Amino acid sequence: MDSKQMILLLVAAVVVVIIAKMVYDRTSRKKKLFARIQAEYGALPKNDYSAARYNDHGISHYYEHKKKDTPVIDDITWNDLDMETVFMILNNTSTGIGEEYLYALLHMPCMEEGPLLERDRIARYFDSHEQERTQVIYELRCLGKLRTSSVGQYLSNVRALQPHKPTLHLICLAALIVSIMGCIVNPVTWLPAIILVVVFNMIVYFKRKAGISNYFAVFSYLARMTQTAKRIAQLNCEGIAQAQKQLLECARPLAGIGRYSWLFVSGTDFSADLLAIFLDYIKMLTHFDMILFDYLAYRLFKYGKELDTMMDVIGELDCDIAIASYRRYMSKGQQTPVCTPVLHKDGPVFVKAEDVYHPMIVNPVTNSIAEEKSVLLTGSNASGKSTFLKTIAINAILAQTIDTCLASGYEGRFFRVYSSMALTDNIQSNESYYIVEIKSLKRILDAAAGPEDTPVLCFIDEVLRGTNTIERIAASSRILYALSGMNVLCFAATHDIELTSILESRFSNYHFQEEVSDNDVTFDYILYPGRAVSRNAIKLLGVMGFEPSIIKEAMDAAKSFEASGSWSAM
Repeated sequence: MDSKQMILLLVAAVVVVIIAKMVYDRTSRKKKLFARIQAEYGALPKNDYSAARYNDHGISHYYEHKKKDTPVIDDITWNDLDMETVFMILNNTSTGIGEEYLYALLHMPCMEEGPLLERDRIARYFDSHEQERTQVIYELRCLGKLRTSSVGQYLSNVRALQPHKPTLHLICLAALIVSIMGCIVNPVTWLPAIILVVVFNMIVYFKRKAGISNYFAVFSYLARMTQTAKRIAQLNCEGIAQAQKQLLECARPLAGIGRYSWLFVSGTDFSADLLAIFLDYIKMLTHFDMILFDYLAYRLFKYGKELDTMMDVIGELDCDIAIASYRRYMSKGQQTPVCTPVLHKDGPVFVKAEDVYHPMIVNPVTNSIAEEKSVLLTGSNASGKSTFLKTIAINAILAQTIDTCLASGYEGRFFRVYSSMALTDNIQSNESYYIVEIKSLKRILDAAAGPEDTPVLCFIDEVLRGTNTIERIAASSRILYALSGMNVLCFAATHDIELTSILESRFSNYHFQEEVSDNDVTFDYILYPGRAVSRNAIKLLGVMGFEPSIIKEAMDAAKSFEASGSWSAM
């Protein structure tokens, strides 16, 4: 064997080793990903919410596009109930599309059972078919989440594109071809012309590219999305056959994006390899990428409906898997009951919840309630009133969004959900707490008085706490009475025991209680029927270490007021 053959054999061996290493690495990565997928299903999600795509509410772009005239959970209610944290606990999605779809889904409760039943069916299918679930999650993980931007932001960019005829770029290409042919025939005559054409083409190229370079990443991501749609459509998953059919139909007209998207991945990075630099110069002179950009932008504009459908289907599948994972986590990991709600379009306005609990409390105390009347809650601070309001409100939203309730049973009407709870002064608008509060209450009254047939389920914590006692009781009693006479089921918490008597014809009374000893206070967080009968606010001062003289004088003053109806001067 001569030296040439030795070299060729050595080169061949190196190539084989490199290929074998690449195959091994790819197989190893795939096995690790499958193992991670199985470990993370049914577990608490771990996401980095400091990432750039979450800044400036980037994750809400998709929701802003989808909400339109759909009944939504408004910002006050969303913040009152800390739905951002609920979203984080639920967010076991694999794609940027999925997590933004989930964010939108939690904002837009369904008003009919069809979508909820289908969502529940697919979630149950994935939960009981591990192999199919793992395969779908793998394909979704290959698409993944964006690092620096939300999918909604990318979509906003795509929708901003208008069809643009590449006439000028075609002229530039034609001029280059003509001048090159002329140089071949008569170099002396055509050399100045080709120099002018090259300079002109580069000026036009960079001027146009400066205005559209931000869109290049869109095509790369949409290309991966189209490939993901096609691969999911080819999986053997009987439970999602309809979704697979939709994905395949939508992917066909968008397939061209995948074929040409590689042209936009590079740029003018002169630290890249020689081939990339060579291609950059070719693009500057020929405008091939500008011509293809206009072609693909036209296809995106033409097939925008297919793009929306593809994203909705991928987002729904991703969310359904996250819902199934959440159910398993709450029922098995947390050892708490989880149920599918029973919702009614018509009939009496009511809520019935058995062993219901708050999703963010570890080892929660469960409570049950069944009411067709509005509810008034009394009890001391920290006894559980606000938590119970949030528990019912959150479960009502989850019932109409992810078809899941944290209870052993839940039944009720389809509702529009509003709250007025965790309000603060609006310094920017120079509005006091009281002004913010009455505006919040007015929006609930306006919603209840609107043309919508769907009843309102509202939650009010310490109504009109921002004003004096006499006016608070007078005004709050009338507001609550007015709400109870509308198409509304109202849950309100108050310290004003007087309201329990004033409103007893329209409101059912419930209370929370506590036990105060000499040095401690204990709460059982159990919901009891009837109005609160104990007053422990002054006793709690002693638990917190206030001077006994202050406590005794406060007790005496309270008894004096109850006897005379007036306060004595100090």
